[in-house]
Amino acid sequence: MAPGTPQSFTPRGKNIRLIETPEGVPLSVTLADSGERLGAVLIDLLAIVILIVVWSALVLSALQDRQFAEWATVLLILGIFVIHSFYFIFMELRWQGRTLGKRLLGIRVIDRKGGKLTSQAIFARNLMREIELFIPISLLASAQLYDTDQWILVTAGIWIGIFVLLPLFNDDRMRAGDLVGGTLVVEMPKAILLDDILEESPADTEAAFSFGYRFSLEQLSAYGVYELHTLEELLRRKGEAADDTAMAVAQRIQSKINWSEPWDATNPWGFLEDFYAAQRAHLEGRMLMGERKEHKDDERGASP
Repeated sequence: MAPGTPQSFTPRGKNIRLIETPEGVPLSVTLADSGERLGAVLIDLLAIVILIVVWSALVLSALQDRQFAEWATVLLILGIFVIHSFYFIFMELRWQGRTLGKRLLGIRVIDRKGGKLTSQAIFARNLMREIELFIPISLLASAQLYDTDQWILVTAGIWIGIFVLLPLFNDDRMRAGDLVGGTLVVEMPKAILLDDILEESPADTEAAFSFGYRFSLEQLSAYGVYELHTLEELLRRKGEAADDTAMAVAQRIQSKINWSEPWDATNPWGFLEDFYAAQRAHLEGRMLMGERKEHKDDERGASP
């Protein structure tokens, strides 16, 4: 396969999947297990309930006058609709594939082909949640309130069961929303940045740049933590990966950062190691100042 060609996840173990990113870098990820995903959903549902209760209390306390009762009803319904419909979408857009529950349990949503997690994918996977979960729950609730026929309860129960059990019947534990959105839920790295593969202090820039390359602040700001981990994965596999893969990645980086200085094209690994060391030092310095750039397309670069 040519470098840069997206590749789907393929099994490497019970929980490990291998993906080739658009930059042509093989990257291993660990699937989130069912318990973590269920726990995250329960935390998020609890957060939604709390937000709805707080919103209801604010609206009702602010509009106690009877002449504003209709406005209170409208605001109450509108607020509940917004919270219920956009909680997951807003959180995953704001926190790069993480909701409150996912952050607490250390998991996140990623693109299944290794690219940037797009807003379209986030909208698609979360709109499916209405079909998977909220519509059948609404049917169950209405059946209880209005003493509806038992067949509705049975139908809603089967409906929920099918979608809840779906991740158990595919190797990548994808629910319907993941299938539609082209996403996967994986465990997040436990460390902020992984151990320095160069065995040098990332803050000691003179020692780290062993091949003599220097990079400007603007060049180092072109990438984020996600790309650093991706590059690190390639460097860890240096003995397995071909030199043409390293060359392709080095050229992609040079194009991205507008590199115009001379470099040793016979040793792309040297360029990549120096860029890794400089990028790591830069990102760790930013994190000491309370900033964290998750992805090259995250222009804010601040901790959520």
